[in-house]
Amino acid sequence: MPKNDTHVNQSACSAERQNFPFRIAAPSWLLPGTVSENCAWIAEHLQGSVDEVALMFLETEPCLAYTAEELTPPWLLPQELAEDEDTGEDMGVDMGKDAEETEARPAPLTFHAHLPLDLPWEQGLEKAWRMLERLLARADRLSPRRYVLHPPPEGIPLRMLAGRFAAAGIEPRKVLLENVQGCDLTEIWPEVLESGFGACVDLGHILLYRQYQMLALPGLGERVDMLHLSAPDPTRPGRHLPLSELDDTGRLLLGSMLSALRPGATVVLEVFDVEGFRSSLQTLLALAPGAGTQA
Repeated sequence: MPKNDTHVNQSACSAERQNFPFRIAAPSWLLPGTVSENCAWIAEHLQGSVDEVALMFLETEPCLAYTAEELTPPWLLPQELAEDEDTGEDMGVDMGKDAEETEARPAPLTFHAHLPLDLPWEQGLEKAWRMLERLLARADRLSPRRYVLHPPPEGIPLRMLAGRFAAAGIEPRKVLLENVQGCDLTEIWPEVLESGFGACVDLGHILLYRQYQMLALPGLGERVDMLHLSAPDPTRPGRHLPLSELDDTGRLLLGSMLSALRPGATVVLEVFDVEGFRSSLQTLLALAPGAGTQA
């Protein structure tokens, strides 16, 4: 884990956050290590700048293979196991304990979950849902506030999918469909509204795939609970660059999106390295509405 050698910049970011009206989330992969280790690092080194962790459950099988210790942040671990992590000794604590037997630590961060990109939709809703259901159960201990989902392919009825989430105790409004390559939500928007899903708007995808038309969707602003923010890399579409790499068009669009976003919504800096994240945080705060106008 790198040392926290940017105290001055971090303190400045924390101060600027006082006038920032949105929740800021960091991905659960900023450093090589487990989800638990990343959460611990974020809580210690980005305290005051980050409110939430985006659980990047991008691949189904590897995420289902997480142990409870790998997935659970230190402040939610049983006290004896959390203390044991500091010594490196394995106590073999049973993670299946009832909540009453576990002394919870204060929670410095909340969570939301980005659901897998490789769900077996081609095998039908039943098969994909069984995989989703297992993963939702694994994440339940962390009480995710929202769930981000790439839209399923044509042939998977959104109303039926919304019904599955509702039956599992998750309001469809808390499941946010994201604009992705090949689906900017425009064609499925009436079904999104009818099914009750929310929306997550990805800045990098809009810029990379020229999805500007989606910004005119009726009622979009009322459904957007989250922004995914990064600069696109046209030479490597899967790569997420820091916001400092945005061109003038990207910066103008980011400023416009922030101006339209309702207070209390979440912005995720989808950059997967520490320095890129810190750079993006500084750019975000500099481009936020009203930046530089406070004394």
